[in-house]
This record gives sequence, C-alpha cells and structure tokens, in this order.
Amino acid sequence: MPIFVLAPDSFKGTLSSQQVIATMTEEILKLFPDAEIRPFPMADGGEGTLAVLRDVFDGSRRTIVEMADTCGLTLIPEYEWDPRRTSTYAFGEAIRAALHAGAEEIVLALGGSSTNDCGMGAMRALGARFLDEAGCELEGCGADLINVRTIDLAEFDHRIARTCFTALCDVDNPLLGPQGATYTFGPQKGATPEICAELEAGMASFAEVLAATFGRDERAAFGAGAAGGMGLASRLFLSARMVPGGEYLLDALGFDRLLEGADLCITGEGRADAQSAHGKAMSRVARRCRVHGVPCIAICGCLGAGAEALLGCGVSRLVPASPEPRSDPPEESVLRLRAAVREALQSLPRA
Repeated sequence: MPIFVLAPDSFKGTLSSQQVIATMTEEILKLFPDAEIRPFPMADGGEGTLAVLRDVFDGSRRTIVEMADTCGLTLIPEYEWDPRRTSTYAFGEAIRAALHAGAEEIVLALGGSSTNDCGMGAMRALGARFLDEAGCELEGCGADLINVRTIDLAEFDHRIARTCFTALCDVDNPLLGPQGATYTFGPQKGATPEICAELEAGMASFAEVLAATFGRDERAAFGAGAAGGMGLASRLFLSARMVPGGEYLLDALGFDRLLEGADLCITGEGRADAQSAHGKAMSRVARRCRVHGVPCIAICGCLGAGAEALLGCGVSRLVPASPEPRSDPPEESVLRLRAAVREALQSLPRA
C-alpha cells in the first residue's frame, strides 16, 4: 500500500491548500485505490496561514493575525493595485482587536500583502504618529515613506510591551536593494519600474528615520523586507521574534511524523519561480523530505524564471499545470491540476 503525503500551499487566488489536497487525493485514488493519503495543508506565513493554524490555537491565549486576510492583494481588484496607495492599517486594527481580546501571544502571518508601506499604516492603527517636516501627521501609505521626518510613540499602545509577538516570514529578503522588498515584490503588487524607484527611495529614507528612532539599524536583518517592509516594523515596533513561516507550521503541526514510512510527498503552489527557493513553503517541505529520504514532487500552477532552483532544495521533479500564468475560474484550475497529478504519477509503479 503506497503512502502519499500531500503538502501543497494554496494556489493563490484560485484554490486553497485544502482544495488542492482534495483534488490530488481524488486523482491518486483513481490510480492507486489502496493508497494511504496523509494530508498536510501548507502555508508559509502568507495566504492560508490563518486557516491552517486556527485549530491549533483554539482555546489558548494565542491568536494569529494574517496580512493576506486584512490587506491582501487578492482583496482588491487588479486595476486598483498600486503599492503607493495601499496601507497596512487594517492589519494594525486586527492586531489591536487581538490585544482587546486579551491575547498574550500574537502570531503575525506576514505574506500575501498588497502593501509597501514598511508597516506605517499598521503602526498608526496602534497609536504611532508619523510626522513630516512641518510636523503634520501622514496617512501611512507607501507614497508617504519619503516624507517621514520624525516618529511620535507617546500614544503607542502600552499593551504591546507585555505581549509576545512572533512574525512568520515567507521570505528572507532584506529591506532594500535588488533583492529587497520593493524591487523583488513591488512589480507583483502593481508597481512599474518608475514606481519601484520612488518606493525604494522612500524605503531608504524611512529606514534612516527608524534607525534614529530605535537606535539600531535592522534593514538587512532576516525578514526585514517581508510583506513590503512589515517585517522590519515588526522587529522594531513590536520586538517580534522573526521565524520562517513554513518551518513554524511544519513544527507546530508535526509534519516530520507524517513522513515516517511515506513513499512520496507532493507539494506545490500557484507559481514557482526563483523566489520559491528562498523560504517559500515548497522549499521548506522539500528540505524536510530530503532529510527523511522521501522523494518530493512539486506540482505548480505554472513555472516562472528560476523555478529550477527548487531542484537544489530536494524537489526531484517540477510539474506545471499550465505552461504560462492563467487567471482561470476554480473549476478550470481543478481540471488542470487533475491532469498535472496524473502526469506526475504516471511513471510510478502500480501494484
């Protein structure tokens, strides 16, 4: 009886990780009717993290707040994507609500955001004030970064100091530079090259103000560039412990136990590219599989430039559901996924 571990992330904007697993399971059982399926809905701090961890946190004083659920890219129509205008304010409101509810530990899922404001909006919701040269308070969006001169923390929520924050990062990028928040993820959020240059200048200026305010410079620290700079804000304003989101979930939900005796693990996400090897869910799953000697196949919506980097993480084969990015309705995405699963499994021996 073959044992399959299914650990996909969501196919962003089309299928949740649970829906992906259900589709994969149906196709596997057609080919291997006696197979044992071990499902493990995956996330890495981005979209779907809240759904995966909710049951783990039930009944505890821990809670999780997800950026994708409050200021996510999938929450706004594509024609409105503009990281100069979007804000993390709603994320800050969700943190404040968790504080009101008495949470002693708040887990921040940093991923899937539409924002590039370095957490200004969220910190405003928690009481921080960002002032320009004339002493006027700024709204707290990406376009405001360049204008911040001072930060007033006099009314910053006092409960934050006695609350434990853990930030789940789905990427390990620094704040600035070619691999930083703006140039790596800005185009995915609607930024043109000109807008990226504008936002990068704002980020650099804002980072200087942050360093002066907090007495330390963490722009190159792990996860600083996550979620349009929300990682850096989490470090400085919230004293958050930064951890790779995928690793946190794998440990919290006991993934290693599922690999015991498994014949194959199938992971996947909507799009694989060069960034997928830098802390994304698939790379985390594949590395665990390699340690346990379990073959790992990645089935993805499509393959972008640099996706082959996953082969160095422990993925033995990449199988795209489509040769190029698509915006199919869920039912068509399911059909493509079914075909990709059949293709991935056709070379496996059957009893």
